[in-house]
Amino acid sequence: MAEEGQERFGEYLRKQREIRGFSLDEIAEQTKISLRALRAIEAEDWEILPAEIYVRGFIRCYCETIGLDPHEALLRFEEAYLPYKRQKEEKRHKETEYLTGKGRSPLFWVVLALVFLALLIMGGYFFWHKKSTPSKTILPSQTEEIPAQKEESAVTKEELPPPVKEETPGPKEELPAPREELSSPEKESLPAKEEISPPPDTPAPLDSSKAPEVLQESTEKP
Repeated sequence: MAEEGQERFGEYLRKQREIRGFSLDEIAEQTKISLRALRAIEAEDWEILPAEIYVRGFIRCYCETIGLDPHEALLRFEEAYLPYKRQKEEKRHKETEYLTGKGRSPLFWVVLALVFLALLIMGGYFFWHKKSTPSKTILPSQTEEIPAQKEESAVTKEELPPPVKEETPGPKEELPAPREELSSPEKESLPAKEEISPPPDTPAPLDSSKAPEVLQESTEKP
């Protein structure tokens, strides 16, 4: 920590920068250090900065850019950073002791043992109670297999072709033999149908009055 009457490290850097006419934006552009980190260095906000070795590098680049002696600035940095470094180490040491169990009072171990014993008793009671009361066990495998078997049987029924009925050989029905067409000689040998001739014209009856004339004409012809 800075002694009384001596300016703080962050104020020292800011004054030297303003005397030389540099802005934080110009330093950030030349050194490629983020503007957030440069502001944290001048404000001595060590929580948001990375490890100490990186902060030392930032301060060295800062001083070289504005033309300030880095050695003098780093000495001031060590004095300003030392309280934070000690506080950080103490916090880490306490966390390590808590994780390893060192520094805990005996009462803590007594309470922990009682909690463990209570959990053990409760677990034993539930186990005994569950074992003593018979419970109806449902076999899910059997209940699940039944619809599965039904589905398989339905699928097999759909896939199988319908059974072919075996017909027992019975007495063969004698089919009538096709009629053989008669050959041409046989057709010729068959008697042809007799054509019915029309009846001869019957002469009309002669008149008795003209009969002697007809007879006379017939006798006169040689």
